[in-house]
Amino acid sequence: YLITGPQPGPSSPQTSQAASGTPVRENTGGDLALSLAALGAWLITAGSGAYLLGSWIISSGIRRKRTPPAGAPPAVLLGHFGLATTGLVVWVIYLIADWTPLAWTAVGLLLPVTGLGLAMATLGLPSGPPRAANVPSRAGTAGTPARGWVLVPLVAGHGLLAAATLILVVLAAIGAG
Repeated sequence: YLITGPQPGPSSPQTSQAASGTPVRENTGGDLALSLAALGAWLITAGSGAYLLGSWIISSGIRRKRTPPAGAPPAVLLGHFGLATTGLVVWVIYLIADWTPLAWTAVGLLLPVTGLGLAMATLGLPSGPPRAANVPSRAGTAGTPARGWVLVPLVAGHGLLAAATLILVVLAAIGAG
């Protein structure tokens, strides 16, 4: 009895019992709006990340042999994508089930996703196969922009969307209890 929380008053949100006997807090209007905003931000972030992953795979990034270590290993990229997708699925299940531990599980999954994303930003994205030294590159000419420079704003935008997603998910989880 040394540590107790405040007793629920008449203005506190109603709780119900889950099948396991754990109290579940019902979403209020503001919590639901914030949770849906987090879902929207997560979907947009996942879409931009899927585009970046697809463009990397198309440039045969997954099949190349890494002789000199350049950029983050492909396992970091695929781990980032896999954990982010798992977190998104957990968040959708949270929205359906309205069970607070799922919201915090999604937050917990976002932490290593953020770490892997920052590692890729620091080390650099894995690059495609190296070009032969004697073949002149047309990148940067008027008709063909340099592929690396096109991806830089996309990666930066994905990072900003990811930061907004993380903030919205944490705020929604705090509001969920």
